[in-house]
Amino acid sequence: MIIRRIRVIGQTGITNYSDLVVFLIQCILPSKMRKKKISGWCEFIGYIGSISLKFRNLRRIGEDEASLTASIEIAVARGIGCGEEEEKLRKLGEKKTMKRLSTVQDLADGLMALADIRDGKGWLSEHKISIFTCFL
Repeated sequence: MIIRRIRVIGQTGITNYSDLVVFLIQCILPSKMRKKKISGWCEFIGYIGSISLKFRNLRRIGEDEASLTASIEIAVARGIGCGEEEEKLRKLGEKKTMKRLSTVQDLADGLMALADIRDGKGWLSEHKISIFTCFL
């Protein structure tokens, strides 16, 4: 039952739900230190989920690209026009590029959440790393 609901709401819904949980935890907890650590963990888990969903979507886009490429090759071999398929292939390429950039951005945000969890300890908390991830 829960799995069906997760499929229905999709990736955006899951991300919004995890943001809501983080906000509620921040409102409930009294200690600033505890808030930062728990909200950091919630954000980190949310980013891991988002990244895994995006990898799954990238795999599907790759499969769609491969099938469209094969159908274009068949159409060219038969001498049939394939303008619509080429347009779909171009759009899939753009979608794949945007999905990759979004995955890199979520990875950078996840690293920043991990730095919050570690509370300023370790190489992830260095200013150079934080500045670099902000630019992504």
